Amino acid sequence: MGDKLDRIKKIKAIKVQKKVKIGIIIGIILVVIIGITIGTLYELDKSHQIFGGNLEGIFTGKESAQDKKKQEDKQKEKAIEKAINKFNELGEKAQKEELEVLKIQRKGELYYYISAKENSVEVKISNLEITRVNGVLVNNL
Repeated sequence: MGDKLDRIKKIKAIKVQKKVKIGIIIGIILVVIIGITIGTLYELDKSHQIFGGNLEGIFTGKESAQDKKKQEDKQKEKAIEKAINKFNELGEKAQKEELEVLKIQRKGELYYYISAKENSVEVKISNLEITRVNGVLVNNL
């Protein structure tokens, strides 16, 4: 009788081990399938922008190109508003549509050079400060 109980315990232990091994194998297969799916979606998003190019930012922690473009556009709009206000102070009624906006670099800093018909303003992109008006440094005014 004791011999039968030992055999039953061994058989149950073998069945448990098989279940654990099968569970581990299924888990590994699921991880591989999920990894392949995510990798494929990532590559498709990079090449065809299925998700708007946003998957790269999720997986790499980087901003997507669209997010950077939106931020640049917002900065540019704020700089244009500042320039229009300055033009108004100078007595020129400049309209947004009439302005010419150039992005320039001076001594490693980026600026928007915004010109209207009569005046020009240079706005530092990093902090949106007006640094030059009509080519003259603001500190000297």
